[in-house]
This record gives sequence, C-alpha cells and structure tokens, in this order.
Amino acid sequence: MKKESPTQLKKEIYLRNVAKRWKSELNTDKKVYILSPYITSNTAESVVKNTQSCEIYTVFNIENFLIGTSSIVALKNLINKGFKIYHIPQLHAKIVLIADTFVSIGSQNLTNQGTKSKEATFTSTSLEVVKFVENELKEWLKDSKEISLEIIEFLDEELKPLRKKQKDLKKSIENIEESVKKKEQQLEINKQRKINIGSLSEVYSPKYFKRK
Repeated sequence: MKKESPTQLKKEIYLRNVAKRWKSELNTDKKVYILSPYITSNTAESVVKNTQSCEIYTVFNIENFLIGTSSIVALKNLINKGFKIYHIPQLHAKIVLIADTFVSIGSQNLTNQGTKSKEATFTSTSLEVVKFVENELKEWLKDSKEISLEIIEFLDEELKPLRKKQKDLKKSIENIEESVKKKEQQLEINKQRKINIGSLSEVYSPKYFKRK
C-alpha cells in the first residue's frame, strides 16, 4: 500500500474550511452535483458561480428556514441564476461531485456557518472513487423532487408572520445561554475556592505542628 505524505494527505483530507477548494474545482463546464441539507446565501452563491451545469440537492424543511439554518433568499437567488434545486427526504450527507473529476464527502454544508465551524471533509480526484460515488448516488437522486420558484415564494410569504416571533424566541434563547455561561463560570470559581481552601487546611493541619 502506497504511503502518502502529510502534504498529500492535507490536500485530500480537510479538517478545516473546504469552500476555497470547492470554488477552485467548480470552475468547470462538467456536470456538478451538490448535496447540502442546509444552504445560505453568500457561501452557496460564491461556490457555484462559475459552474455551467449544476444540480443542487437539499432539504426543503419549513423549520430550517424559520430558524435560519437554511435560507429562502439563497434558494431564490440560485434558481433565478439558473440552478435547479431539489429536495431529498432525510438528506444528511454533504457531497460535492464533478462528473469524472472530483468528489468531496464530509460534514460541511453550503452555508456561511460551515466556513467557520470545525468541519471534516475527504476529497478525491480518483476516477474510480468519483465513479463509485456517482453510481451510488443514483438511488438517492431517484427520491428527489424539484423545488419550484413559485413554491419558494409562497413559503416565504407564509413565514413572514412567524419571523417576528422567531426573533423574539432567538433572543430569549441567547439570554438563557448567557445565563448558563455565567452559572458555569461561577461554579468553576466556587470549585477553585474549595480546592484552595482544602489545600490551606492541609498546610495548617495540627499534624504539621506536632513536636518531634
């Protein structure tokens, strides 16, 4: 078995943001398939802007749009730029595939948050690997359904009354998270105080002052 150098492995395995590599590879006229359960505007549009033929598969879930893990605006923009978007039920995989050329499989979504989080992605330019993944994906794609611009715009209108409530809820959650952090900090301080007091008790224990 061929041993790969750390430099080569770093080109294939990304324990960091992989979006820059995607942009580089997707500057192509070959067929592109992107599977990303969550999609938001800036990252998605910048990654696919130089592709000629690209299908994007995601999860069309109302809750995702309401809480902001996916963006209706992003889907609108992508469709208006000529990209076809599909829903795959229960999709959780994150895959970018260029026919006969490149594949990446990992944890990073086509989202702004994905470029900041601790993500892990395997990439390959091996024709054998790319073909294998492409053939396996065919079964998944059979379950896909195209998402129309009309249904996206309809959902966008339906969600408008809920967005104010969602913002208020998000603020409440942030306040609770801040309270939890403060509580954790206080518990850590109390823990250190007990340790310090215990250490002092040992130092000044009567056994240290017994006559020899």
